[in-house]
Amino acid sequence: IEQCARIGKACEIETDNELKLCLWYLQYQLGMVRFFPDVPELAHLVFIDTQVLFDCVTDLVTNGYQFIGTYYNAATARKLRETGRLPVSAVSSLSFISEIGADTLIAVLKHLRILSEIFDTKGGVSEYFIPFLLKSYEVESMEVILADDAPAPLLVTFKCGYCPTGLFS
Repeated sequence: IEQCARIGKACEIETDNELKLCLWYLQYQLGMVRFFPDVPELAHLVFIDTQVLFDCVTDLVTNGYQFIGTYYNAATARKLRETGRLPVSAVSSLSFISEIGADTLIAVLKHLRILSEIFDTKGGVSEYFIPFLLKSYEVESMEVILADDAPAPLLVTFKCGYCPTGLFS
């Protein structure tokens, strides 16, 4: 934002309100920038190359399964494949996706609802849940055979017969 303010002053944009209006116009009317003024972790950033954000998300979605085995140890990779849960300690390896850094990327992914936080009993974030990395479940019939002591699984189906994995908000 500070760099945008300096550039704005050179263009005779003097007040913070004028700068915000200009950024709003550049984002919503022209699609030239992306900023998140209502997201505390991102409020100080303006992405002037929006393709970087699209590339990050695209890489994560399309290459998710490929990078699981490459960037994580076997236990973390197995947990991510089976449960869609990524430990906070493994987040630093996400920074390979782009130059914006893991913390910024996590904030963007949270805002876009691509991942969500899982809190521990003390209220701290212990893991991130990334639903699109879960394998789709093939449903042949609604009948499910369960052991007597097993909890019933949550199974959501749609009348159209499919649901793109990870599109939950």
